[in-house]
This record gives sequence, structure tokens and C-alpha cells, in this order.
Amino acid sequence: MPFTVQDLIKDRRRPVVVALSDTAQKAVNLMMEYDFSQLPVVDGEEKPRGMVTGDSILRAHSSLDLPLGKLDVRDAMAKKPRELEAGDDLFEMLEYVMDSAAVLIVDGEGRLTGIVTSYDTTEYFRRRAEDLMLLEDIEMSLREHIRCAYSGPNGHDAGKAASAKFEDLNLSDYIQMVVHGDKWAGHFQPIFSIEPAALNFMLEKVRETRNALAHFRGEIDSAQRNHLRFCTEWLGRHPAPIAPAQESSRRRPRIRWSCPSRRWRPSSVGRCRPMRGSTPRGGRTTRWVMSSLGSGCRSAGG
Repeated sequence: MPFTVQDLIKDRRRPVVVALSDTAQKAVNLMMEYDFSQLPVVDGEEKPRGMVTGDSILRAHSSLDLPLGKLDVRDAMAKKPRELEAGDDLFEMLEYVMDSAAVLIVDGEGRLTGIVTSYDTTEYFRRRAEDLMLLEDIEMSLREHIRCAYSGPNGHDAGKAASAKFEDLNLSDYIQMVVHGDKWAGHFQPIFSIEPAALNFMLEKVRETRNALAHFRGEIDSAQRNHLRFCTEWLGRHPAPIAPAQESSRRRPRIRWSCPSRRWRPSSVGRCRPMRGSTPRGGRTTRWVMSSLGSGCRSAGG
């Protein structure tokens, strides 16, 4: 199976726990110290016996009328959640987390080795989604640079970039075309203003990270993720120039104003004002607005 519980809990410290004989006050203190909402309860062999939460402590305190310092954890426990091992399927675990908000991870002898909460699963998939989005941003930036470099005079793709569809190219192809292609000196170097070896080093590290994610080699580390962020931000500071066809399509059409009498001209607010020496009809100012085709003005009343 490609994803296991181990992918989510690896490199994590041992969970903070309380014993059956500990007081509820100690449990509250630990939850406040580590900003936890719940703690596993273990016996003398480090095997889980249940969970203690803020709600379960409040219920026990209200029902038994005991101060937290005299209330044992064994009397304030909530229902024990599901137990899984590190080699179990990650997506099976997600179903259990949805039901109980936590899953306990044990070894082959039933001793507690970890705990997974709904926050842990959300954070895990948020990081993986961020990694993929950063890679997508980098590849899109490179594609735009390549399109611009290999565009013809009318903005149509030509040459090597048009010999294969972008969907058929991979990140290695993009790096080859940008850093080692015939457009480096005349096009890419003035835009990036960096040595080709440095750019190649940065993009090759991105390619290695992409391959690790694409082949399910586990989660990338913080250094790899920070490199993806740096590369995304760096390319954002060096955008591709606008191709000629794109530039012309962004220009707004010119609007020609004219009035039938040719004695009125448009003001800055879209009204036609009388030209010097003309007199408004009937002593009123006549407003003119654009016709539907933009070829003239029609009277809108005084």
C-alpha cells in the first residue's frame, strides 16, 4: 500500500501521556503546557487504557464533586479510541479519526507509540497540497517563459516549443529548453540575470523533489519545502514578458465620439459639451451618450 500510518507519524516524539493513578489536575496542567485538548491514559506497561479530555474532566468533576487535585484520571476517562499499528492503511485511519477525533498507534505488543488527531491529518494533507501547488506554480512559470521565447512575430508558437505539446513535456524538458537551449543568451539570460549553472542547480533540486512526490517516496522535509517556496517566489520576481498577441488583446478599443451637429464634444464625464461659440438649444445643456455601436452620440435630454 502506498500510504501508511507511518507516513504521518514518522519523526515525531513520543506522545505525552498520563497514568491511571495521576490526578486530573496533572492532566489539565499537561494539556495547558502543550496546548493539547486530550491525552492518552496508559497503564504500567505503557498500554493505552483510554483518553482524558477537558470535557471528560469537567463531567467527572461535576458528577463527583471532587476538586481536580483529588480526582483520579481513571475516574475521568473518556471512551478509548480505535487502536492501529504504524503499518496500517492511512485512509482506513482517516475514517476512524472522523468518528472519534483521535486514533492511538501501538506497536506489535500493544504499547503506545503515537497518537493521531484530526488536526494531524488536516496538517498532513495541507502540507502535501501546498507542495503540489508550489510545483504547479513553478512548472506554469517555466511554460510561460518557453512560450514567450519560442513565439513567432504574431505570437504563435513556432520552432522547438511547437514540435511537441506542452502536455507531453516534463520538468526535465523545461529545464533543458530554458537553461541549455539556443534561447538562453538572447532571451532567458536578460530576464533572469543569473548564471545558467545557478538556475540549473535550483531547478534540478525542484525536479528531484517533484520525483520524490510523484513516486510516493514519503513526505518531503522542511528544507525541500522551503526550496520550493524560494523557487516560486524567485520566478514570480522574474515573470515572462507579454507576447505580442497577448499585448494586443489586452488593449482597450478606442472609442470615437461624434455628435450629429459637430458642435458638441465629449467632456471627461461622458457628456457632450458645447464647443466654443455654440449655444445650447433652448438654453438647456444637451447630454450626448454613445450609441450601441460606439459610432456616434444620441441626445439624452436636457
